[in-house]
Amino acid sequence: MFSALRLLNPQSETVRMKHLVNILMAPVAVLRLVLLVTIVLIGGLAMVLLAPIPIRLRGIRLAAWPQVAMARSALVVGNVWVRCDDRRALRAHEGLVFPNHLSFVDIAILLSIVPVRFMATQGVAKLPVIGWLATMIGTVYVNRGSDRGRAQARQEAGEALKREPYPPLAIFAEGGIGPGDQVLPLRHGAFGLAAEHGLGIRPVAIAYDPLAIARWEKPTSLWRVMWRIASFPGPLRVRVTPLPEVRPAPGDDLPALASATQEALAGTLGVPAGTVRHEVIRKQLGAWTLGNGAPANGVQHDDEVATEPSA
Repeated sequence: MFSALRLLNPQSETVRMKHLVNILMAPVAVLRLVLLVTIVLIGGLAMVLLAPIPIRLRGIRLAAWPQVAMARSALVVGNVWVRCDDRRALRAHEGLVFPNHLSFVDIAILLSIVPVRFMATQGVAKLPVIGWLATMIGTVYVNRGSDRGRAQARQEAGEALKREPYPPLAIFAEGGIGPGDQVLPLRHGAFGLAAEHGLGIRPVAIAYDPLAIARWEKPTSLWRVMWRIASFPGPLRVRVTPLPEVRPAPGDDLPALASATQEALAGTLGVPAGTVRHEVIRKQLGAWTLGNGAPANGVQHDDEVATEPSA
């Protein structure tokens, strides 16, 4: 009789199996999260100890390399398998890196290949210990707010990159975390930054399988997404594809260049190129949070640097 009921309602059986897997994976998820915290603490300590040493390894500050070890260790603990089609293209690139943005895991994925730098708000620089560490690894700080402040931030970022073009600076040019089923329109601000300062742009396509596990969809909290990934039996497979370098020049049609780059990313990922900008989606659905109403992170997105109006 029960077998007959299962045949009549296979979806119910599937739900039961998912619940059973979740129960069995709960201790594993807790262990993974504990190990992740341990990795971060050890890596942070290593960065603190190495920060005062004015030595560069392969052109990168010594204090930045623990990030790579932390990211790789965290991915191993989370059973995340990363395949990069051309690691050398990323490791040799100077200037800007434009990945599509699907999850906070994107940061660990990039760091596992090369210790890229990120933009952050100036408030991060004032945080005890964290701000000092961020400065030691070459974080580029910007002051968001008014259009004048954003223009100044873009100028400061360009000057910082001219002084130190390597390792590359990663900017999420979609303006924030996208839905995953499309590549959102890329903001023009970072293309202008590259054109003004003669910087190359390396678009990077990041694809997850299964996407539903890694995607940080609104209004899910960061902690819920972390638990979902930690409790996934795995493996979570990630494919990273660096695209050919784009080098804007003064006078280039930046909206057209941004559109062409968006199309290239979308074509590589096999998804459509979206037409609705990230800030519109964010207003419609609300912001990502840590679970207590606080913004998800202080990492800067291109919508906070761009000075051009939306097209």
